[in-house]
Amino acid sequence: MEPVELQPTHEVLESKFANAKIAQFSIRNVVPRLVSRSLFVVIATTVAAMFPFFGDINALIGAFGCIPLDFILPMVFYNAMILDANTYSLFANI
Repeated sequence: MEPVELQPTHEVLESKFANAKIAQFSIRNVVPRLVSRSLFVVIATTVAAMFPFFGDINALIGAFGCIPLDFILPMVFYNAMILDANTYSLFANI
């Protein structure tokens, strides 16, 4: 299972190697998707096998990314919206 954070990376890779003019599930479009995602899984598995504390390192990196997204940025965006009276009145009238 892949992290959700990698979806933009896969979108960029698939847009470069796939052909948008033919069907989405044609061989021409499925093979690049399968190769890029499988390559990621192989690389992640290899790195995880090489480092004995990979789970702890991965949890630490995830925590540093999750804390700002969950606690800090919502407050910043809320304050930015409140300070802009036009935007606040737009959302308050909905």
